[in-house]
Amino acid sequence: QGGVSIPILSESYRRILAEEARMYSYVKQDEVVGKAKVREELSSTKTFFSGSLFFRLQKDFEAAWKEGLEKARIASPFDTPLSFNEFSLQRYEAGSIGITPHMDGASLRNLVCVFCLTGKARFALCDDRSGANPRDLSTAPGNVIILRASGFMKSDIRQFHFVSNVTEEMIVIGMRQKET
Repeated sequence: QGGVSIPILSESYRRILAEEARMYSYVKQDEVVGKAKVREELSSTKTFFSGSLFFRLQKDFEAAWKEGLEKARIASPFDTPLSFNEFSLQRYEAGSIGITPHMDGASLRNLVCVFCLTGKARFALCDDRSGANPRDLSTAPGNVIILRASGFMKSDIRQFHFVSNVTEEMIVIGMRQKET
């Protein structure tokens, strides 16, 4: 289906990550972006404290993938070794429009992962830029939403998705692997 949402963070770990996330300064993003004129209403930051717990989360998550594949004796589904090298904290205010249907950039490899730290909103996969055939994924705090990106299972498939109906301030940490 192009994506999944699974509970992954313990409540205590999620709260600690959320506390750190609230300590950062966020920059309001442009409301219309890219050639497709995607509309968004959010603030973000890519600047993290040295020693940030988000670096630990990245290392632990990569190690869990590697260990899981090894234990299951499954060949890697990734075209390059999994290595998240781009992070972004995003904050959606209550009442925000979120972000209209879009695909993440073609330069991203393997997986796009969004860890839900706080709040409530709708996150859905869809078939196209109009939002056709929406399929909701849970944004429960503590869940990670995993989307396929180019290179996963040796394909160039990228998934349309959107965020809407932000009813409580939502903070997420996105981890991506940008082609170098």
